[in-house]
Amino acid sequence: MAMVVMVLALVAVAVVAGLSLLRGRHRSHTSALIHVDDLAVGAGPAVCAITGEPTDHWVRVSSSEGGFQGWWMILVLFGPVGWIALVVLAAMARRPNRVSGVLPISAEALDRYNAAVATSQRAIIAAGLAMVAWIGAVVWDGGGIGTPAIVAVSALVGVGVVVWLGASIAAPFRWIDLELDGSGRWVTVTRAHPEYAAALMRHNASVHVRRS
Repeated sequence: MAMVVMVLALVAVAVVAGLSLLRGRHRSHTSALIHVDDLAVGAGPAVCAITGEPTDHWVRVSSSEGGFQGWWMILVLFGPVGWIALVVLAAMARRPNRVSGVLPISAEALDRYNAAVATSQRAIIAAGLAMVAWIGAVVWDGGGIGTPAIVAVSALVGVGVVVWLGASIAAPFRWIDLELDGSGRWVTVTRAHPEYAAALMRHNASVHVRRS
């Protein structure tokens, strides 16, 4: 029975991941090019990079290139083999080549992103605690806890992981990312709103002359 519950949890994870991905991609977005000097000091149009609306709210942001990927935690569901694979992936992950600066992001957009991140963090903590309880239930099963208790705790683990994965996938699509180009002078703002991209292009045309 526990195996059936785990399989159903994996199916639910796949469904939630797909729906979250589609929902996140539904938001209209594009890429925008910003000079590293403007990014460093927060210069540029006062237009929210996420919503495209005027804003005077500026936020420090950093790139997320490389490093540990949150979705790897799904390997926890596969038992000892998955745990070993998780450790190997974490050890082999290349270190992020980070770039950071200040961008105009409205308080509302920031709140929505923070809410998704908070949901993801709480869900993985709950799933971790449920996993500890599941291990304890298996160890003490001979002492009279019984299979129904193990199945119930397994279901809690599955639900926690499903919620965590859905929130983890949705969160990045509520945010922007940064990619430094080879020249080291320009940064691409990915998943930016088209209005912000257009305003930034006008700013660049009036302030900078880009050289290839």
